[in-house]
Amino acid sequence: MYCMDSIGNIPKKYMIKINHIKNDHTNGAIYLTRKAIDIIGGYLQEISLHNKKLNKKKLRDILFEVTNAQPSMASIILFCNQLVILSESKHQANILESLINYCNITIKSLGHASENINQYAQVFIKHQCKIATYSSSSLVKNFLIFIKNKKIPVEVYCS
Repeated sequence: MYCMDSIGNIPKKYMIKINHIKNDHTNGAIYLTRKAIDIIGGYLQEISLHNKKLNKKKLRDILFEVTNAQPSMASIILFCNQLVILSESKHQANILESLINYCNITIKSLGHASENINQYAQVFIKHQCKIATYSSSSLVKNFLIFIKNKKIPVEVYCS
């Protein structure tokens, strides 16, 4: 019998959110990674709130679906892979708490991504250099605005 509250092993409410990520071809990696973290973090918080035991199979299924929603987005893949590694750790007394903490830390670090990239990438930008990009992400846009405000003359090629 087909259960309307879940799709396979994943609750329907999470699959709906995962499908939003899958169908989003407008927003960039940071936005979509935040959405992925919201989904997974929400699932983990729900388990914690109801004092349930972590179902590692269900977690892996959700992580698999989230990764497949945007399979070329490295930030989502790396995040999900790290959660798999943490969930399989034998040295963690409270794996659920560790997973929730990792979600929170990752969300905070994404908030500083633009600043960090500007700081590290400006080292490579030389006077009157040429920059070619295939990306239209907010990080690239913010970096180009950053170097313009620094009055560093560059030529930019976008495709």
